[in-house]
Amino acid sequence: MTITIQLDPTTAGALAKSSLYAFRATSILNAAALPTVWSVLRVAESMTLRWAPAFQAYVSTTPVAAGNRVVVGESKRIVTGATLEIAADATTTMNPKEGSPGGITFQNDAPRQYTCGVIQPAGSAKAPFCAFPVGANQTQGVVPADPILLFFSTAVLKPGTIVTDQPRRGKAPAIDGGGSSGLANQTQGVLVLDTSEPRALTFSIQTGLWTWGDDEAWAQTVAASAPIVPLLIRST
Repeated sequence: MTITIQLDPTTAGALAKSSLYAFRATSILNAAALPTVWSVLRVAESMTLRWAPAFQAYVSTTPVAAGNRVVVGESKRIVTGATLEIAADATTTMNPKEGSPGGITFQNDAPRQYTCGVIQPAGSAKAPFCAFPVGANQTQGVVPADPILLFFSTAVLKPGTIVTDQPRRGKAPAIDGGGSSGLANQTQGVLVLDTSEPRALTFSIQTGLWTWGDDEAWAQTVAASAPIVPLLIRST
């Protein structure tokens, strides 16, 4: 699965101090769920985001809060329709028969709350794309959704960092100790709604716009000031 992004030389030069951030959407009924930075690409005239149709379910003790970078404790390869069972001693087991069709279920039998979520390898990185709390003796279902959000920013955020809004708006602090993401430059974003086949996009710094082919149905632009949580954490 791929999304290719093309820049003209002028645009690539103007964005030299930026990175391309990628986020993946999730369907979940959990008010505390938040997206995490899924992938970060260095700016070049041609960039390709690649990912495999494979998932891992993870467990972490990192609190679900903006700016925290998820430290994965245990993870297991998992398929949709399966359940990740968290035992009282915090060990995990993948049960292929006990989940909901199309989704991934977390069953926490431990006497404490854990942060859980889903990993999908993108390129050489293996970072979560969501984080949510699962309380003691509770279950939580989640469905990986198709939309992928892309935008350029000079903010410094590493894969696995939990965010509550686009970095330009200062809701997610930089994690390199070098100041606030509220000072960062942010471009218009694009939400790729259908990734069932390879997609190609172009961004121009002269117009500030994303463009893609003649068929506009598979993507839509997102204003630089728009909140991203409603786009990435969905209740349906």
